[in-house]
Amino acid sequence: MRCTINNCIIIPVKSEGINVRGYFVWAMLDNFIWAQG
Repeated sequence: MRCTINNCIIIPVKSEGINVRGYFVWAMLDNFIWAQG
């Protein structure tokens, strides 16, 4: 099974009873793009 944010992180966390309303996706490339202006 392919590991996605939803089935590898969100679902296991919610199964522990933690309320997840949203999340931010941060890519390593964002830092390079911002550095270039």
